Amino acid sequence: MAVLQFPRTLPTRRTTSVLSPIPIRLLTAPGVKDEAAAAAEPIWGIPSRNSLLERLRTLGELAPGAQLSFLAVEVGGLYVVNVQTPESALGTLIHAVATEVRRLTRATDMMGRLSPSGFGVILQGVGVTAAGGVAARLSSHLNALAAGWPGAEVRVAAATGTGVNALVLPAAAQDSTGDCC
Repeated sequence: MAVLQFPRTLPTRRTTSVLSPIPIRLLTAPGVKDEAAAAAEPIWGIPSRNSLLERLRTLGELAPGAQLSFLAVEVGGLYVVNVQTPESALGTLIHAVATEVRRLTRATDMMGRLSPSGFGVILQGVGVTAAGGVAARLSSHLNALAAGWPGAEVRVAAATGTGVNALVLPAAAQDSTGDCC
């Protein structure tokens, strides 16, 4: 589990004596043209990647100075699970993880699908200490849940900053769910 904390403001540059934010990498799902179709996953009613990232962008714009955190939950070992268990077990594992994430987060937190094997959670008004606590609790509960599937592992990482950092939080959290060093 990793928790990354960003500075309160983005670096700025001078352009005709007006300070403007430096462009940052945006996370958008490639090839999605119909926003209405991308609003929710057809299975389980979980918001799609586009909906989740749009909400994050909106929160960042509405409150650029407010604390904001993002959790990335990645289910690993799916190949091993797929080989060692029946085909339906893989979908059951992903659904169980999604249900547990919903149960363990606040009603005001927004969870959505980031990838076929991962979820993201927006924690509004949550700083580095609280985000670390939520990530640790999720990691503990989700890995206890995944213990029922041989080879499955759940990695949880948090990135935290302020609303002005909203668009970099998902990439930072997802990058830190991978293997380190």
